[in-house]
Amino acid sequence: MPTATIVETGLRNWPSSDATLYRLDPPVEGVDQVVVWVTPAQPHLPARAVVVPSGEQRPTSLKPIVEYAHPAGPNHAGALWLLGGYDIVEAATADETSDGGAQ
Repeated sequence: MPTATIVETGLRNWPSSDATLYRLDPPVEGVDQVVVWVTPAQPHLPARAVVVPSGEQRPTSLKPIVEYAHPAGPNHAGALWLLGGYDIVEAATADETSDGGAQ
């Protein structure tokens, strides 16, 4: 199952305050990190979710690799599913990945 692991939320300097960085496993077309955000609806324009490459693959422009609008409201999960069937997962904490210090 393809997964999109949350790396960081509330990114600054992006078009929306809900911009989130995800790590993709497996990568899609060489892109292993993306930023997703939702823009609110405006007069005559629906709300939309936007996905752009990040990390080393980040382009100089923010041309989306996925962009969609939905009457019920677009969201990160829908955008990542359209990108490649990705499910969102939380990053494992150090406590979850260690053996608890037992030796």
